Amino acid sequence: MKKLVILFWILVILFIAGCNTEREERLNYTAIPYEQIPYQYEDGTFSIKGFLAVKDKYENQSVNIRGIINYIYECPPCPKGMLCKGCSNNYIQLADPVKNITVENKIPLNFFKDSEIYQSLKLGEEIKINMKYNLVGEGGVVGKNGYFVYNSLTKI
Repeated sequence: MKKLVILFWILVILFIAGCNTEREERLNYTAIPYEQIPYQYEDGTFSIKGFLAVKDKYENQSVNIRGIINYIYECPPCPKGMLCKGCSNNYIQLADPVKNITVENKIPLNFFKDSEIYQSLKLGEEIKINMKYNLVGEGGVVGKNGYFVYNSLTKI
């Protein structure tokens, strides 16, 4: 009887966990010191550090930023017949290639439309991305470094 009770609880936990499965990947890497990150690259594309230093000048505008994908989040599917909690949008975090990634050198990037492009992104990939920047996002969403929505990208 005790084994059945334990088995029951294991199945309950696994069943509940099934509602919360997500594609979530993180990357920790060693790269160059923060002080050596340029504000802008030779082609005029901003680094994360460079853009965040001047972001207020670019509100409600599209900008080009270059960085490394250090985090990928995908909303989990809800199993058929289940009632699951809501989910934020699919997004990635783009960071400068530095040793210690902090809120000062990373930005979240929302993918509302192009799920095919979003699905093709890989952790650790370096990309140049054109995105629209706002201090406040749709529905009043506010992030420490603002709100970014994907327009287009180039893999490096």
